[in-house]
Amino acid sequence: MIALLLATGCYSQADYADDASTAICDWYDRCELLEVLTYDDVDTCLAALSPPDTGFSCLEYDSAQAKDCVEALESAGCEETARPSACDTVCQEPVDTADTAATAE
Repeated sequence: MIALLLATGCYSQADYADDASTAICDWYDRCELLEVLTYDDVDTCLAALSPPDTGFSCLEYDSAQAKDCVEALESAGCEETARPSACDTVCQEPVDTADTAATAE
């Protein structure tokens, strides 16, 4: 399924969020980290990591970086401890205007 979405070029933010959560939980499972991180199984991990459907949208979303991020997560080895750098520029989150207004005063 992920490969099909990656190949089509139409890769939404929601699909990316779901695929990234799946890739992370699969990595935890491959590297025998689920129990260490207090997850009973992959499903428990997914329930904890999958984003709620809140309608959140990135200020700027880079679908190409999202594809690279998921691919990097899927191929991550157990010795890797850092989040892949491709994941750093997928989504620029919107600024919370309430926080901005409070700091401007």
